[in-house]
Amino acid sequence: MLKALGYMEDADEPQDLKGMDPKDGVEIFDAVIQGTVLVQKGDWAGAIRTLTPVLDKLPGHNRARNAVAQCEANLGNAEAAKSHYLKSLAHAPQQSDVLLQLARLELAQGRTEEARKRVEGALELLPDSVDAMLLMGYLDLQAGTSAKATRWFNRAIAADPTRPDAYLQQGNLYFRQSMFEDALGWYEKGLAVAPQSYAGAMQAGLCAIQLGNVGAADGYLLQAARAAPSRWQPLYSLGCVEVKKGDSGAALSYLERATNAGFRDINQLQADPCLAPLANKPRFQNIVRAIAAATQP
Repeated sequence: MLKALGYMEDADEPQDLKGMDPKDGVEIFDAVIQGTVLVQKGDWAGAIRTLTPVLDKLPGHNRARNAVAQCEANLGNAEAAKSHYLKSLAHAPQQSDVLLQLARLELAQGRTEEARKRVEGALELLPDSVDAMLLMGYLDLQAGTSAKATRWFNRAIAADPTRPDAYLQQGNLYFRQSMFEDALGWYEKGLAVAPQSYAGAMQAGLCAIQLGNVGAADGYLLQAARAAPSRWQPLYSLGCVEVKKGDSGAALSYLERATNAGFRDINQLQADPCLAPLANKPRFQNIVRAIAAATQP
């Protein structure tokens, strides 16, 4: 009955259902639906409270357990999340997505070798997984083996040319090597398939600054600011672009907006050579004082 209702995995063990009253099955179904809605709303704690009784009654309910693991990860409880994912794998080992979630948790904790093993396991189960290819490429990029990383990114692009992640990672590879023209080309390819990509537009803008193309930089950074209105980084960089264009008033306006959006690094502000022409401006000193006041304990 539970499988027919559509919320029980085929891998759930029949013994989980032994002796269950049909009314209990309906209650569990309702709890899973409610928990799913809470996850979609971003109410991680509420979803955990709702789904935990499901796991008490059906420990092998992988959909509920994976949802709880996701919520724990979003709350910053990495070990609790890993515990749930491992229980899920113990019940149903053939879950490539769970292996990738574990890999991300390991990576966040700096355990790169453990992360790599998880990704390799996911690729054994699902060789065409673009997410696994991208993670392998990222791991190789972090390890400094750029040739291997490029092969993974190219495989990801071949598998799904509409995914912007591979273009972005390939651009990052060249950006780290200060090959800004090559990097910009890859960021532009990513933006062609995902124009709303904040990271792609931001990185493209930084490349254009390095290449001395302030017109292009202005366009990309404005695109990044539209994609992520609450971020200070594109506003700060637009301030630098306006300095290069010779418009100190516009530059100071962007820096004021960046400060209002959360920029708080006085040392960066005062040491950035791009902003040196503004150092003696009263509005610049006002920005310095505003950041100092905002960062006082």
